[in-house]
Amino acid sequence: MNDITCTSCNRNIIIINNSTIIEQSNNQEKFSRSKKYHEIHSVDYMLKHGFNELLKDKVQQNCYLTFSKNFKIQDLFETINGDTIISNRFYNNLIKNYKRHFIHKSETLCEESCISNNIELLKIIINDIDFNYKYLYNNNNNNNNNNNNNNNNNNNNNNNNNNNNNNNNNNNNNNNNNNNNNNNNNNNNNNSLIDLSIKNGSDLKILKFLFNNENVDISKNYSEKDILKNLFESKENKNKNYNEIANYLFNEANIDLGKCESSQFDTSIYLKLDLELFDKLYLNDKIIVDQNSLSFSCMDKLFDCTVGQLKKYIEFSILILERYLRIDDKSIIEKIKKLNLQPSTLNQSLSSFSIDNQDIKQLIEIYIIDLQELCSFRFQNQILNQLEYAIKYNELNYLSNLNQKIKLQKGIELCIEYGNSEALLEIISSQKINYNGSISASTSSSSSISLKTNYNNNHNNLDINEKFHNNSKNLKLFKYCLNDKEKQRIFLQTFLYHINCYLEKDYIFKLALKNDDLEIIQFIHHLMLIYGIRIHKSKHIISNNFLQFVESTKVLTYLCQNKKDFNFNYQSLLQRERFDLMECFEKFSIVSKNDCSIMNDETLSLSVLKFLHEKGYRCTYHNNSRIHSFSKYIDIGLIDFNNIDDELNNSTPLPPQQQQQQQQQLKFKDNIIYLYYLNEKLELFKLLDRNIQLSSLLLKELGKRCDLEIIDEFMSRYYQNEASKTPTKYLIHLLESAVKSGHLLVLQLLNEKYSFIFKTNIGKSFNNNNNKSLDCLQGPRLVELTLIAMENNYLDLVDYLIEAIGLMPNPIQILIQLKLRPSPSISYLLNRYNK
Repeated sequence: MNDITCTSCNRNIIIINNSTIIEQSNNQEKFSRSKKYHEIHSVDYMLKHGFNELLKDKVQQNCYLTFSKNFKIQDLFETINGDTIISNRFYNNLIKNYKRHFIHKSETLCEESCISNNIELLKIIINDIDFNYKYLYNNNNNNNNNNNNNNNNNNNNNNNNNNNNNNNNNNNNNNNNNNNNNNNNNNNNNNSLIDLSIKNGSDLKILKFLFNNENVDISKNYSEKDILKNLFESKENKNKNYNEIANYLFNEANIDLGKCESSQFDTSIYLKLDLELFDKLYLNDKIIVDQNSLSFSCMDKLFDCTVGQLKKYIEFSILILERYLRIDDKSIIEKIKKLNLQPSTLNQSLSSFSIDNQDIKQLIEIYIIDLQELCSFRFQNQILNQLEYAIKYNELNYLSNLNQKIKLQKGIELCIEYGNSEALLEIISSQKINYNGSISASTSSSSSISLKTNYNNNHNNLDINEKFHNNSKNLKLFKYCLNDKEKQRIFLQTFLYHINCYLEKDYIFKLALKNDDLEIIQFIHHLMLIYGIRIHKSKHIISNNFLQFVESTKVLTYLCQNKKDFNFNYQSLLQRERFDLMECFEKFSIVSKNDCSIMNDETLSLSVLKFLHEKGYRCTYHNNSRIHSFSKYIDIGLIDFNNIDDELNNSTPLPPQQQQQQQQQLKFKDNIIYLYYLNEKLELFKLLDRNIQLSSLLLKELGKRCDLEIIDEFMSRYYQNEASKTPTKYLIHLLESAVKSGHLLVLQLLNEKYSFIFKTNIGKSFNNNNNKSLDCLQGPRLVELTLIAMENNYLDLVDYLIEAIGLMPNPIQILIQLKLRPSPSISYLLNRYNK
C-alpha cells in the first residue's frame, strides 16, 4: 500500500514540482532545508536518509541520478533486498536505465550479489551481454596470457637449439613461467564466484544457480581442493548454514571429498554440524584437531547460551577427547544422563533459570569444573564464566580462589546485575575502594577500576592504582533479581558504603533511572544524602546529565520536586525530544525563560525549538547567523519580515526586549540570502537593482539549491538576450555551484533558454572581444565545469556538457584529471569519445 501511495503521488506533476522532503535521522525528524523532488538526485543521499521509496520511483521513471566515486553497491543491497516482485523490478530498471554507471564494475556487482544473496541481480548481470562479456573478458585474458606465455616459451626452446646454455636458461624460464601461470590459475579459481559464495555462506539458491549455469567459465570455475577451507575456516558470515551447504556440495554438486584438502577449524563449528556430517568428515580424515581448537569461542558468554547448546557442547568435547586425545571417561556422560532436563528447557538460556534449579546448576558445574579437570589445559576465557557462576550461585569459596584482578574488573558489574552483596564484599575484601564506573545513554557502560596497593589503616581504605577498561554493554541494575526488593536494598547499602564512584558519584543512580523503578530511585536518593554524597552545589557535584536517563514522568516529577538536591541540565533532556518529559519538566519552572543559551543551541531540532518558543524562551539571533539555523527561526515565527515595517511606523514605544528584537530583524532586510530564504522576491530584486554585485552570493545559493523558478526569473530580468548589459561574470558562480551539486536541470535550463551565454565556447566566438558583456565567460573557464563534473563522478552531467554544450577538455586536462582523481565510470565514458 505504501508503494502504491508513493508511486501515485509521485506521478502527479504538480506534486513533483512543488512537494518538499524533510531529512530524517535516527527515525527522528530533524530540521533541514526542505528539498524538492527534482533537486534530489544523489543515490548516496537517498540511501543515507532512508528515502527508499523515492529512489525506487526515480529508478522506475528513469530520472537523472548521480553515483559518487565512493558509492558502494552493497549499501544498496542492504537497503533494497529480498526476492520480491518490487525488488526484482527495481534492479531490472536499475540495470536497464543506469547500466553505464555500473558497466565498469561488473565483477564487483557479481561478487556483491552473491554475498548479499541477490540472485535476481546476479542473473541479470551474468545474462547481460555487456556485463557478461566484461566479466568473462578479465578471466579469459588471464588464461590467454598464460597460453601465450607457454607458446612463447616453446618458441624460445625451438629457436635456441644450437646453444645448450641458452636452452637451459630458457627451460628454467619456462618452468618459472609455468609455475607462475599455475599460481595465477589457482588464484583465479580461488576467487571465483562459487568459492566466494561458499566462503560467505550464500543462500543455497545462489550456489545452485552458479553450479547449474550453462557458462562453464562460471559453473566449473572453483577450487575443489579448498572447498573445506572456504566452508569452515572462513567466518565472514556468522549465520552460515554449514549443514545445508555441505550436504549440497557433496550430495548434489557431487564434489569429490577425496580431492578436498583436510581443514583445521574452530571446534565451535562442530556445534552447528549434524552428527552424520561430522562423522563423515572424521572418517575421511578431513578434520584436523589439536588442543588449541578446544578453546571454544562460542562459550565465551556461557550464560547467554541455551541449555541444549551447553549439553551438545559437552558431548562433543567428550567425543573429541576420546578420538584425538585418547581420554576415555564415561563419568561426565553418566552425570548428564542423570539430570532431569526437560525438552521444553533446551531452548531456554542459562541466565533465565533461577538459582534454585539444581539440574541447571549441575550442568554448568560439569562444564566449568568436571570438564576442566578432565583436560590437561585451560579453556580460553573460562575465568569470566567461572566468575559469573560463582556470583550467581553465591559460591564464595570458589570465588575467593579466582584471579583478583579479573574479579575487580568484571566482578563488580556482575554483582550489580545479580544484586549479590555478599559476593561484592568478597571481591573487595570488605574494604572501601575507588571505582571509576561510567555509563552512557546508549545503553552501554564502561567501567575502569583504579587500585592502589597502599593500605590506609586509619580509614580502612584500599585504593586501586592499576587501570582496566572493560566495555560492558547493556549493563542493567538488578537484571536477574528484579522482584527481590529486600535483596536490592541490602546491595545498595553495601555498594554506596564501600564503593566510591569518584568520577561519577551518581553511577548507580543513573542505572536505577534506566530501570525506571521509582521505589529504588527514592531509596538511592535517601542513601546518597545519608552517606554525604551531595548532588547540588558542592565540590562533589554529581554529573548533571542524568536527565538523559529518565524514562517516565513519575520519576521526573519526583526529581523536580526535590530540585534542591539536583543540578539539572535541560539540554540533555531536549536532545532526546521526549515531549512528555519536557512538558513535565516545564511545570516546575526550574530553568529561566531568559536563558538564551537554550534556544541558541543549533543542534536542537525544529520541533524542539517550536516547543521552547511556545513556552516563552527566546534566543539571540547573532549567535545563529548560519543559513540553516536562520531558516529554522524563520519557520518558528521568531523572524517576521512582513511586520518589520508596521512596527517601525508604529509610534507607540516598544518594550526594551521588543526593541532589541526589532533592531536585529532590520539587519536581515539588506541581506540577499536572508531575503531569499524569507521568500521575499520583491525585496530581493529591489536589492539587486541597487547592487547587482550581490547576485554572486545569490547565484551560488540558487545553483546549490536548484531553484529553477528563481533562476529563470533572474535570467529573464538581467540576461534577456545576448545584448544584455549585465556582466556575465556573475553567472560563473551559478554554473560552478550547479555543477558541483550535480544539478543537470540547471544546465539544461540555461542551455535551452539562454544558450548565448555559452557561445564563447563555440568556434570563432572564443576570441570575440566585441561583446564586452561576455568577456568573462571564456572557454577555458567554462571547460573547467566539465572537469568539476568529472571530479565528482557526475557521468550524465559530463556527457551533457560535452555533447550538448561542447565543453570538451583537451587531452592533457583529461589525463591530469584521471591521474589525480581516477574514476572508472568517467574513464569508461571518455573511452567512447576517444573511439
